Amino acid sequence: MAPRAHQIASLLALATVGDARRMVDLSNAQMTALDTGTPGETVETFCDETGLKEMRGHSVDPDAEDASNAVEKGLLQAVTKELENNNVDQMAKSIFSFYVCARWAPDKVFWKLAEQELTMQMANQVLNDDNEELDPETANVMAIADMYRTYQFVPMLCSTNFEVFKNTDNFDGTYFHAFKTEVKGMMDFIEESASGEVAAELTKLDQTFCGDKPMMSCDRHKVFETLMAWFGSETAAEKQAKLAEKIQSFADHNSGDFKEWKGRFPFHSFIAKPKGWQADASEAPKSDERFVVCFGKRVASELHRRPNGNHILTDQNNVGCHGWYSPKETNQQLLRMMEMWKPPTCQLATMGFEMKKEIMAKFHDMNQRLFEALPSLINDELQEQETDGEFDFEDYLPQPVKPNSFTDPTTKRVFVDGMVVKAEKEMKRCKRMDVEKNECAEKETLKKGAYGRVEVIDDKLQVKWEGLGASNEESPEDLKIMPHGWKAKKGFAGHVRDLVAGVSTISDKAKELWAAINVPKKKNLANLMTNSVSKWAVCPIKGDADLEALDNSIGTEDAVFQEFQREAYSEWSGKKLPGKDCVPPSGSLGLPSGAKVCDLNEYHSDHVEKYTKKDETKELEQFVCPLTPPLGANDQLQVMEEQKGLCYLHMTGRQEQQYGWHYQGFFPARRQYERKENVPKTEYELIRLTKVADDGIEGSTTFSRWCTLEELQAQPRFCNLPKVENEWSTMTELAHDLAESLESAFDGAESVAPTGIGATAEEQTLAAEQGKMKKDKTRWEKVKEGAKWAGDKALWLGEKTWDKIRGGYRLTVSSAKWAKMKLTPGPHGNNRMAAELEAKLFGEDTTGNLLHSLSFQRALGKSNGTSNSKDRFERYMVSYPCPNFDPALEFALKKKWSQVAVRMIREGYNMFNRSKAGVLNKPVATLMMRGEALRYRNTRSRTVDVNNFPKASMKWDEASHEFREAEKCEYIEGQCQPVEWCEKTFFHAFSNGCKARVPYWKTLAAGEWWSIDDTALTSVVAPIVNSGSMNLKELYGLKMTLHCAPKKNFGAGGPPSPASSEPLVECLKKGVETNAKLKAQEPWKMYFPDEVIVVAQFEEIEQKECYTMPDAHPSDIKALCAHGSVKMADAKAGGAPISYSHLINPATQQPFGHDKGDSDVFQGVHKGAGFPKGTLSEVVLSPQDVLEALDMIVQSHGR
Repeated sequence: MAPRAHQIASLLALATVGDARRMVDLSNAQMTALDTGTPGETVETFCDETGLKEMRGHSVDPDAEDASNAVEKGLLQAVTKELENNNVDQMAKSIFSFYVCARWAPDKVFWKLAEQELTMQMANQVLNDDNEELDPETANVMAIADMYRTYQFVPMLCSTNFEVFKNTDNFDGTYFHAFKTEVKGMMDFIEESASGEVAAELTKLDQTFCGDKPMMSCDRHKVFETLMAWFGSETAAEKQAKLAEKIQSFADHNSGDFKEWKGRFPFHSFIAKPKGWQADASEAPKSDERFVVCFGKRVASELHRRPNGNHILTDQNNVGCHGWYSPKETNQQLLRMMEMWKPPTCQLATMGFEMKKEIMAKFHDMNQRLFEALPSLINDELQEQETDGEFDFEDYLPQPVKPNSFTDPTTKRVFVDGMVVKAEKEMKRCKRMDVEKNECAEKETLKKGAYGRVEVIDDKLQVKWEGLGASNEESPEDLKIMPHGWKAKKGFAGHVRDLVAGVSTISDKAKELWAAINVPKKKNLANLMTNSVSKWAVCPIKGDADLEALDNSIGTEDAVFQEFQREAYSEWSGKKLPGKDCVPPSGSLGLPSGAKVCDLNEYHSDHVEKYTKKDETKELEQFVCPLTPPLGANDQLQVMEEQKGLCYLHMTGRQEQQYGWHYQGFFPARRQYERKENVPKTEYELIRLTKVADDGIEGSTTFSRWCTLEELQAQPRFCNLPKVENEWSTMTELAHDLAESLESAFDGAESVAPTGIGATAEEQTLAAEQGKMKKDKTRWEKVKEGAKWAGDKALWLGEKTWDKIRGGYRLTVSSAKWAKMKLTPGPHGNNRMAAELEAKLFGEDTTGNLLHSLSFQRALGKSNGTSNSKDRFERYMVSYPCPNFDPALEFALKKKWSQVAVRMIREGYNMFNRSKAGVLNKPVATLMMRGEALRYRNTRSRTVDVNNFPKASMKWDEASHEFREAEKCEYIEGQCQPVEWCEKTFFHAFSNGCKARVPYWKTLAAGEWWSIDDTALTSVVAPIVNSGSMNLKELYGLKMTLHCAPKKNFGAGGPPSPASSEPLVECLKKGVETNAKLKAQEPWKMYFPDEVIVVAQFEEIEQKECYTMPDAHPSDIKALCAHGSVKMADAKAGGAPISYSHLINPATQQPFGHDKGDSDVFQGVHKGAGFPKGTLSEVVLSPQDVLEALDMIVQSHGR
């Protein structure tokens, strides 16, 4: 709790009933004149008395002028009374007021109050130090002084209420200007009086005990008090006497300053707190902290009087009080309150609506209570009809239990009313009595073991048997007494209910009657009242009335009543949430087909009244306020979040800045809503809400970003997710693939840090993909079969499983040798690319600002429903269908395949950059990559081990024949370079000689494959599964083609048109400059048709291949050449087969995977084909993505 709030709360805590009081000044109870701007003044000034008389059915007699005038005056007074005393609008507006109280001292008035109203409290006050009784007058003085010092009795002078809507001002005709003028008058007095005589005396009173500290903060223990007295220090008793003397002196005060205080604060109040200040004494009000400000009406109870009291009292409202303040602090708070309440902040408009709504809710509650009670009322009416008007509900109330008993004279067994008994034999018993003849009309056989309940009537033992309507007199020997509450198969509860069945049945009839008659009536009334208005024609206007002056003194029709009328009858007519129902826009908005407008609220200019910004220039502030309070930001966004498959048009922060659409929700004392249009533009982006915060406007809400409307219309290719090839067959495959892609970019550490994408988006991806699988019956059967094969019984991954996958999933390997390898670091820029992609697809904002950035505003003009209608604006959102937008999947796939693209470019560039004909020196680059497995067999004495070693290779389709000649090797920095293809000569120690490695095919030739060591690329085309084994079926091959051109040159698919003729490297470098210029010129825009982009398109290598050694084992031949593989010819080239020459390790001259000393026997190679799982058909890169990966541009350090 804030210190000031704590201070006032501590003073008011534990106050007894009636502790906060004020005397009622009845002398000013009647108003001497009508306040300006009130309904009464309007009626008196502008109503046509003669016309009003005719409306009321009075005849107009020109000869009876005096009587006629009296009637007219009476009618005007009746209308005025009705408008001012029976007025919901006035009732609600009158709440917006506050008053100021000053902590006073016990003057003569308060002296009498204390003596007459606090007699018991005064009687309990302390005696003097010598425990001698004081004379009554002195005792009263000392008691009052001590009560004042300890805050048991706090006298206060209080002002009249400062009401916002009390009077209008002649300056600009507004209530608020008059209110502000009145408050400033009080502020001037508080400032000037702070240095006056009364303020000085009040300060001295409080300083008597502890100086500038709180009056009770320096109390001392009695022993210490006595010790200090020995040294001449002033004792508490002496200070008490001095305080009493000052109080007496203050009570006799009668200066002009004193009278001015009484004039400004005319009402006498006090706080009576029997136990005094209980909180920390240091927190009590100091000598200059004398003011408290209280919101709301001052009077809080009926008038009353203490026993033997001589004052009429009433409780004073202190719920909305804050203080205590010094004069300077008080004025600061008053100024802040006026800033908070000025019309442009919309506080008055919003709170006024809510206040009216609360009042009308009570009216609605009265109506509801009546209708809830109607069935019971109708029930009693029906009962009265059945009893010929002699129904008295008291006769039907349960009566006190007075059980009768019967004692068996033979066995002395006692039978009591209500006992459960069982028949000991089969008997004939009466089922129905003939009441007129008083004899049994029908008998029935009662079986042995039947249950009944005892009824002792006229000292006779009778039993009401189950299933029989009549009671039968029985012999005790035929009955067995059962335990209390014992039940038969069909217990006796039904019988007990039968006793009140009449009432229950009638109640059902009453409900049916109520439903049949009143429900249709209420529905009919609801249909009439909903979307309608009800008006009271108050009076005709005088013929010579100044209509402009009239319009300046009245308001407009109130939407609160219309809104609440709709809400009150919503039970019968239905209710719509704002933003939920969307309709096609008018043509003037220029929105594309599919976009819809979702209405939020209506805003009016100068609502609730205009506001003069500067008195000197009479400049009016331009603002609008909502006609009805909008839904809370989080509630409104939750309504939007629930609309599945929809995105909403959104302004970015830069766009809000560019177009002056600023959010002021965090500054409630500022103008909240602009009086202008905010038209939706196609350059804005479409977003979908992901997770809405539930902690007000400052909560953080996340969303997913799709595309701008402009780009969606011009080039949907770059908005929608490209085609996904070779989709996943199980949910586990999808989850693992997503987990791998959602890991942070490799930073050299083994730990994996998940990206900032929320779990909600990830789960939505899994759910959406599962839904797609189910719709495709063939695929779903494969999914289920695949799940069965993989042991994935759930087919669904919950949040815990998903967390495990994200946090713990790692790529494992198929052999111990593969595990020894290190992950290849990603190209420069991969962290930046991932961060930029995440920022492009995901966003986060405070809930309040996000709703504002989703809101647009258009002018509706004036309604012309009233003579002074105000300009109206509609606030709305724009929705657009986006059922297939899956941001988490899009992020995962684009991140993965963008990295694949730049890694492949890096591999090709590093391999061929020593030539002018490198991969970037032509307009288009085409690179191929495939997964390969080298198979080994190791036959031991008792076991046979078979192992597949994964590898990946690439080739450049457009390599020229100049690479067929031997590699030129040089000795640089202590080694032969390039090290992967060169080695030292025999005489190296003498000549630093270097030569190309042999065999010669390791010097790359046109169209030849080369082995790559990039483990990230290898895992794409030769994936390793968690089981530690590798399925040769899952070796893949693909081809990537790279294009660079302005975005507008790309059509719906394929390469750009016209095709570029310049080398890729030139396009990339120029593209960096072009894009930088475009985005610097218009930084708020998101789509640039002239932006240069790089598109990497992926195609599949269609045919799997295999090569087997002549002495390969038959089972290995079968395995290597399975899955539709084509067996390659056993051609030789320089001593090694071309089919796997690129898989020879230059260091060992053995195939990869065969270490020195291994006893493994090489069996052959399987070469993959087809798209890897979840391949994107294309990805879009920026020029800097490629250049940074190849170290052709300075590395970015901003990510």
